[in-house]
Amino acid sequence: MGRRGLGRLLLGLALVLPAAVLAQPTADEEHRRRSAEIVERPQRFDRELRRRFAGAWAVAAPARARPVFERYLPTLGADGILDVLESMVPHCHGEAHALGKAIYARLRDVGSAVQVCGRRCTSGCLHGVLSEVFLGESASAAPGRHVTLEDVRPALRTICREGAAGGAYEPGNCAHGVGHAVLVLAGYDIGKALAHCHVLGSKPLAHYCASGVFMEHESSLPPHQQAGRPSVHHPCDAHPEFPVACYTYRARDVVRRSQGAVAAAARECASFDPAARRGCFYGLGRAYRTALGGAVEALVEYEPQRADAACRQLGGPHEPACWRARRAGMYGLDKPFHLYHR
Repeated sequence: MGRRGLGRLLLGLALVLPAAVLAQPTADEEHRRRSAEIVERPQRFDRELRRRFAGAWAVAAPARARPVFERYLPTLGADGILDVLESMVPHCHGEAHALGKAIYARLRDVGSAVQVCGRRCTSGCLHGVLSEVFLGESASAAPGRHVTLEDVRPALRTICREGAAGGAYEPGNCAHGVGHAVLVLAGYDIGKALAHCHVLGSKPLAHYCASGVFMEHESSLPPHQQAGRPSVHHPCDAHPEFPVACYTYRARDVVRRSQGAVAAAARECASFDPAARRGCFYGLGRAYRTALGGAVEALVEYEPQRADAACRQLGGPHEPACWRARRAGMYGLDKPFHLYHR
């Protein structure tokens, strides 16, 4: 099938998929949904609750701070706790390590925990998350130690198959979270982070790791850097090895540059080389429900009943592909990953 035929097919699918122009959650919104139980809690600004937490934390020895954090996470929330810590100890780096560990233990999702902590308490919360994920119980023996890429590399082959992260959720989802963490540890050097994604040992896990790298990049980029990109396709054009992973988070801006016209963005996607073209169309599907694979995967994650309805409504020769995407879901390992990589 030629470029024009592929473009017509993918755009035509928009006519039979429900909510064709309903945008998926952004990177930040996706993680907020997963972390809602411990952020923006109704009592976050309750003065009495903050006072009680501050008192309990102040009298707890550093080794006993984690139970205090765990007790107040559901009510005061991670952001409320960080507010108090930063007001009491402005840099609060070491003080927030135990909080990061408690946040990861509660969410069991690397990417969401990374997003909850951000760079607050001079990244101390974030370092606690990474210690809990990659060092586990051994981190308790050296509570002030920071995780490095050298620490992480030996664990990457197994972290999503066994142990704390792999046992918590499916391997693809785990690898996505690892991608978030690896980019942080790489100092936001995308190339270095992607090189570490290969250490996970398989094309599917490397792809999902790369998706975490690109998502973390997009969600952490300051507004002035967003506006100063070399091109609307950056960093996908600078790091072309994982086009599907990258365009999952860039296709939305390709459409914005086309003044919201998905059809115009699709024509731009159709002009790319085969690998970038596949990635760009997949990204359109994820963002605007207009291409089969990306659209169905997004619906499975956020609106599974509508994914079923979409496949039943589709019919014809493309229906089997729709059901395959439905079964694989967002992080499945049974996908044509040879099409996801360059």
